[in-house]
Amino acid sequence: MVAGLASASFGQGLFLADNHLNTSLNSADTSGGLFWLNTGNGAALINEDFNLEIMGGSASTGLGLLVSDVSAYSSVFLSGNGDGAAAGPGTFLDVNSENMIVPGAPGLNSGFLQLFAWTGTDTSFAAAQADGSYTASSGVFAQPLAAQNGNSPVPTMTGMPAMVLSTMAIVPEPATFALLGLGAASLMIFRRRK
Repeated sequence: MVAGLASASFGQGLFLADNHLNTSLNSADTSGGLFWLNTGNGAALINEDFNLEIMGGSASTGLGLLVSDVSAYSSVFLSGNGDGAAAGPGTFLDVNSENMIVPGAPGLNSGFLQLFAWTGTDTSFAAAQADGSYTASSGVFAQPLAAQNGNSPVPTMTGMPAMVLSTMAIVPEPATFALLGLGAASLMIFRRRK
């Protein structure tokens, strides 16, 4: 009963959907991360607009979509050059500072988030991967949450890992090469017999 009263008084947990307070300059950090772009010459802080989906939930499995910014020039999220310059390269910022609610996760606890980012005009992460756009997905990470009662500061996404957007090079498995080799050898043997 006490747990139910505490949950009722704090409500569902809140966070701000931005990483403007993150300062890590390591593209492999597991918290305090920024967004990076690797165009083949190593990772550099991203300095262009990108799209972002945020999945969240009270447990690390079964996350649901919290927000999807599928516009490269969104009025809600600002990222990259011109738009996000106030927050700096590698950041995104919710200019409306709207509190994001993590369903089922009580305030003053942690919820779980996963991020999907991509460049370009595709309307989904899967479409961006399919056409070779720069993409990145984070692992699931714990996000501190504030209570809805307004008595605690609402945290930004300081727990997010660094994310390096890159293209996926499709490299066949070694077994594929072995099968191709066997097929070619079989064709040569059958050709010689005739």
